[in-house]
Amino acid sequence: MNVKQLAEVCMGINEINVRFFFDGRNGFFEVQEYVFVAAVGEISYGRHTMFENGVRQICLTKVIED
Repeated sequence: MNVKQLAEVCMGINEINVRFFFDGRNGFFEVQEYVFVAAVGEISYGRHTMFENGVRQICLTKVIED
């Protein structure tokens, strides 16, 4: 099971966009799922709904120590 599938099962939501980000000295940027999974770091979680910003998505972020 990949990270997106796990997030969907945990949230009980199908067809929701899952995005992956790194936050570190080089800034805050989006990465591919396989890069996110391979990196070491604590995962933080944010859920955004249509009421907040017009989309429904889950954002997972890892703080990367460069």
